[in-house]
Amino acid sequence: MRRDSQQAIGQIDHLLGQVEIARRASPHDDLSRGLPDDEMRQIHTRLRAGIDRLTAPGSRYAKEADAVVRTGFVGSQLLNLAGILQAMRADFDAGYVQTLEELVHSAVFEDFLDMGD
Repeated sequence: MRRDSQQAIGQIDHLLGQVEIARRASPHDDLSRGLPDDEMRQIHTRLRAGIDRLTAPGSRYAKEADAVVRTGFVGSQLLNLAGILQAMRADFDAGYVQTLEELVHSAVFEDFLDMGD
């Protein structure tokens, strides 16, 4: 596994750990009546930022995240964003996706090769 993918998985694991904190704080499966609203919003924002940071614009992951944030209450959104991150983690782990940084490096390298020809 490439170093960039390992770093992405590490970030995803950290973000999923934040969701676990919200799960432990809530007496309900939908994460209600647990953490204060500002802490829930902080976790929500970090999850969404992680998806944006680790994927290319317009990716299926980003599209799913866009759909999630248009529906439901913040707790259910958190759970759905966590599901997207879990899918991303599995795909990174299996080598099915590259980080945005890897894609940019690849494109730049291809441009240099084209110029060399």
